Amino acid sequence: MKSLWKISAIAAVAMTGSLAQADVILSNTTTGSELVLFVRDTSAGAAPDRVYARGLGITVDDVLTAAGAGGTYTGAGSPISFQLPAAGIGPDANLTAFLGGGTSFVWTVMAGDSVGTTAFSQRYVTTTQQDLTQPGAPIPINSAIRTVWSQISPMLNDLNGALPDSPGSSTSTNGQWGQSGGSYENATSWFAGGIGNENALGSSANLYVLTNSSTVNTGAARVFAALDLVLDANGVLKTVNEVPLPPALLLLGSAFAGLAGVARRKQNKAVAV
Repeated sequence: MKSLWKISAIAAVAMTGSLAQADVILSNTTTGSELVLFVRDTSAGAAPDRVYARGLGITVDDVLTAAGAGGTYTGAGSPISFQLPAAGIGPDANLTAFLGGGTSFVWTVMAGDSVGTTAFSQRYVTTTQQDLTQPGAPIPINSAIRTVWSQISPMLNDLNGALPDSPGSSTSTNGQWGQSGGSYENATSWFAGGIGNENALGSSANLYVLTNSSTVNTGAARVFAALDLVLDANGVLKTVNEVPLPPALLLLGSAFAGLAGVARRKQNKAVAV
């Protein structure tokens, strides 16, 4: 595995005292790791390691800071204000070529923060088809998400080993997510934590941040709901907007409203007589 750091960045340490991160930003004490888009080819006969991966340039802190996670909480699904750019995040050349080489795909967005064990310091970002706001939803306890931290950190480390040494780069093989027989095959089930994060291409998914509620292992994690995302057939990651009613349905609704108004007027006249 090659180094995670550029040689020029290492040279810069002596001058600046800081180290620039190549490829995907890993978990650290200030921002958390970088959100990563993973796409896996599930076409018949596809190579098991044909997994696209790319850092999105968005950190966990951009979605929900530890301080925000420790603020007001109204229960599972507490809303947070994170937004994607209005136009979404378009594909790079690697993703366009990747999608052109198959017929069936699944995707997810993941990130994690494994800094310390204090309350609200461990944050995990994921997309899932599951609705974690409903009674009986599989909300993990603090000890379970701590296990996830120990898994996502080496996964992102290994992903960096498969990427070129440049921020924002991507790979269409060895993306380290869910490939059959790979080290991180069970990443699709939230590392066996009970939350499935595979989403079919073109289907929407809930974006959540889960964070430890305290230092007690048996305490239930806090669940924050950001927005619904979709990766469309062209590889654009975007927010799912409410679908407007077709004009025909709007006209039909207006017609029903008009009929109801006529009926009320007739009833009022009958009462007056």
